[in-house]
Amino acid sequence: MTYEIQITSGFCATHQLRLGSGRLESMHGHDWKVTLVVGAERLDPLETVMDFHILQSQLAKILERWHYGHLNDSDPFRSELNPTAERVAFEVARRMQLDPRAVLLSVTVEEAPGCRATYRPS
Repeated sequence: MTYEIQITSGFCATHQLRLGSGRLESMHGHDWKVTLVVGAERLDPLETVMDFHILQSQLAKILERWHYGHLNDSDPFRSELNPTAERVAFEVARRMQLDPRAVLLSVTVEEAPGCRATYRPS
């Protein structure tokens, strides 16, 4: 991509990973940080990749469903899907709707300082 923009937002939530033995790890919480990178080969008529406010608004709507909640009780983690940082990144990417000219390059989720997972759509 010739141009890239990046935004970061966050939410607070608890989760419990489903362990291989079928049991749950102890419930614990994080201040999750979510970073989106969006790119475009050319700028729009305003000479931007896309409007930051639109991108921030979309991300806020996605994250508000999990904010101050327990991820295991929220879709799509309510069933057997494990609420890992990797899966949170994928779910954010899956829900983003961008201008056709812009491309979602990556979603990075940090669940604790220095502990990050990145999803890059193919």
